[in-house]
Amino acid sequence: MLASTLSSQNNEESIIQGFDVGGNDYVTKPFNSKELLARIQTHLHVHQLRKFLETMLNLQSTILVLTEHDKLKFINKAGLDFYNFKDSNEFLEHFTCVCETFLEKEGYFHHHDLSISWVREILKRPLHERNVIIQPPHGTEKIFQVSIQSIPASSMYIINLIDITESVK
Repeated sequence: MLASTLSSQNNEESIIQGFDVGGNDYVTKPFNSKELLARIQTHLHVHQLRKFLETMLNLQSTILVLTEHDKLKFINKAGLDFYNFKDSNEFLEHFTCVCETFLEKEGYFHHHDLSISWVREILKRPLHERNVIIQPPHGTEKIFQVSIQSIPASSMYIINLIDITESVK
């Protein structure tokens, strides 16, 4: 959602408050109409790029999750279908972290202590020890290999859950 603030308040506190309440930009009065139009075009472009990225992630057949540290920010359509949720917001009503869905089984990664980053913990392990078991609401347990990529210059990660159930069997 795009949200900008147009205000006659030009002090630092008001500007920061505008961003704190979710604004993406802050324009003070009187404003230059050409500058305002340029800002609107920039925000529309960013919005289009975000939608394009979401579309690309939703086209993937594996479960993809974007997190900031351990906090879930986005789960793609394959993940929503697997967990039987209609959108990320509905998923977030039930889980704050995808790690909460990992079953505790010997030989598979399970995160016990939510005060410790599960992403950092699993990244310490070699790839062959990054397998988890998840049981969807109306299905049988599935085994996934967890692949994690950090997004440079951010605290975000792209987590790819690859179904390896058939390979393991």
